Formats: sequence, structure tokens, C-alpha cells
Amino acid sequence: MCVAQTTPRSSRITQEIDSTHLITLRGNVRADLTPDRDLGPVEDGMELRLYLVLQRTPEQQAALDNLLARQQQPTAPEYHHWLTPQEYGVRYGASPEDIAKISTWLEGQGLHVHGVLNNAMIIDCSATALQVREVFHTQLHYYNIRGGRYPANAQEPMIPAALEGVVAELKDSAGFHSGTTIPRFTRVVRSRNAPLAEHERRGRS
Repeated sequence: MCVAQTTPRSSRITQEIDSTHLITLRGNVRADLTPDRDLGPVEDGMELRLYLVLQRTPEQQAALDNLLARQQQPTAPEYHHWLTPQEYGVRYGASPEDIAKISTWLEGQGLHVHGVLNNAMIIDCSATALQVREVFHTQLHYYNIRGGRYPANAQEPMIPAALEGVVAELKDSAGFHSGTTIPRFTRVVRSRNAPLAEHERRGRS
């Protein structure tokens, strides 16, 4: 049985989360959502399910990449030794302290936090379109996506500077930015013999 290679998860949020000191969160607007596909702004009262995707440290990412490679090497102790979502979160997720700080900040802005996924990389919350606009300083518009009418970011959102390097993305429930759906909050434990999901095996959330 292989020895766990655990990277310490220390808190990276060292400053007060100040909503007046902001930075732009790049990479959250789809390039293919051109003006001709814009169907207008989302109603203020529309309820949205959101996912705040967190970011690993470079050390965590390197350790994860190494594990993924060794899981495919027949001579390695880690060969086909799959992790449960909880084990994955303990090794490669955000620290409990940072998750608590971000969740407290979100709730203080009026959003409802449902929980954190077992990989400790995605905070599941909900808000109205008006709250999203006021908290993240972004505009949500409807777009024609594959013939349907769906909401998406019309401009890059902003987050407090204290969360720089800790928060990676703001997604809606359909994960339109990446084109893939993010799984719902769950406490179900995958069997140790079952492989990681595709997004986990690739080291992405």
C-alpha cells in the first residue's frame, strides 16, 4: 500500500476580505458569446446557483500531477490506487480555514452557501442576478447557446484582492465558461476501487 503524499493546507488568506479593494477575475467570459448572440440582461430577481471554484497552490498542483502520473505507472506503489473525494480534498483542496473565511464573506454579502464539494475546491452557493451584479461587479446577460436561452457573464467579475490566488473562477450551474457541468454538492463517498472523475483525474475542478 502506498504512503500518502500530503501537501500541508495552510491558510492563504492573510488579509481582511475587503469588498472595496477589488481585482478582476480573468477568464470568466466565454469568447464565443459574441454580441449577435446576446439576448439582453438577466432579470434582477432571477435565482442562480453559483459555484466559486478555488485554486490549488503550485505545490499542490505539482503533487497532484505527480500522483496522476504514478497512478498510471504499473511499477509505482500508487498504480490504480484511486482516492475517494474526501481524500482528494484533504490532499489537494483548499484549507478549511480559507473555505470558512470565503463562506463567511459570501454569507455576509447576502448569498446563501449550500456547502463545499468533497474535493474542497468548489463552494456551492446561490444568489439573485442583482446580488451577483452587486457582489461580483459583473453583468449577466442571456445568450443564445445551442439554440437555448441561458444566462452567462457579459463581463469579467471582480473579487476582493484578499482572495487573489485562492479563487479561480465563478461559474453558474451549467458551467458555461468551461462547457462542462459541475457536479452538485454531495456527501456521497466513492468506493476506493473506483477511479476519479475525469475532471479530478486531470487535476481540474
